[in-house]
Amino acid sequence: MLEEARQMIPTRAYENGVFLAYANHAGQENEIEYLGESLIAGPGGVELARAKATPALIEATLSRQDLDQARAKLPYLQDRLKITMTAQPVAAQARTSR
Repeated sequence: MLEEARQMIPTRAYENGVFLAYANHAGQENEIEYLGESLIAGPGGVELARAKATPALIEATLSRQDLDQARAKLPYLQDRLKITMTAQPVAAQARTSR
């Protein structure tokens, strides 16, 4: 299960064509042990930085070029933009159809 959890955030970044920063609690509090492994993923689904199981500060350089390249491979994002730009609110449709 741990490996699936490690792949989840980069997968969400890829699916949405975004940079994604995931901050997770690390270390121990009372009797609970926390996983840590905060990370930053790029829009192509690539890990840019990952912490270990201990508290840490991570950083990554974000590139507009990486963002544009990833989004060019996701045509549904363009479809969504077209729908958003042409859609009318339901209330406006009701007024114009009378």
